[in-house]
Amino acid sequence: DQPEYAVQAANCWQMAANLQPGNLDALRRLFGYYVVASQQSPSLSQFSQLHEMAEQIVTLDPEDVRAQNYRRIAVMEPWIYGFSPSSKSIESNLTDLLAMAKKDPSDVERLRWLVVARLGQATEARKNQNNVAEAQFITDAGELCAKARDASGRNAASCYVISQLYSSIADSCALSQNSQSLEAVYRTAASQTI
Repeated sequence: DQPEYAVQAANCWQMAANLQPGNLDALRRLFGYYVVASQQSPSLSQFSQLHEMAEQIVTLDPEDVRAQNYRRIAVMEPWIYGFSPSSKSIESNLTDLLAMAKKDPSDVERLRWLVVARLGQATEARKNQNNVAEAQFITDAGELCAKARDASGRNAASCYVISQLYSSIADSCALSQNSQSLEAVYRTAASQTI
C-alpha cells in the first residue's frame, strides 16, 4: 500500500488536473504516482489509471518518452502480474516497445520491462512444452539485459535492477529443459549478479 502522504499528494495532483486538464506538471506527478503504485500494489485498476495518465500525457506532449513507454507497459502489466492468462494480449505492445528500443537503446526502464516480458514468455513457453520458443525468449532476455547494462552508465540503482534481472535470467536457464543450449546465457547472467 502507498503511504498516506503519497495518496494525499496524488489526490491533490488529481484535483489540479481536473481543474486544469492540460496541466502537464500535475499529470506527470500523478503519472509518477501510478507508476510506483502499479508496481507496489498491482491491480487492474492501477494499470488502467496508469494507461489513462500515459495517454493524456502523450496527447499533450507526444515527445514524452516515459509516457510513450507506459502506454504500452500498462497494457502488458496485467499479463506480467498474472491477471491475464496469455501473452497474446500483449503482442502488439511488446512489438512497439521492441521497435522503440531498437531506435533508442539507452532507455533502461523500457529495456527492464522488455526483459521481464521475455522471461514471462519463456515461462509460458516452458508450460506449453515449447522448448525452442523458451530458449529464444531467454536468449532475447539476456541480450536485452546486456543492452540495459550498457545503457545504465553504471548508475547504482540501475546496476542493482539489472543484477536482479540477470538473476531471473539465470533462474530461467536453470529451470529450462534446454539448459545445455542456454549454458552461455546462464554463465553471462550468473557472472552479472550481485
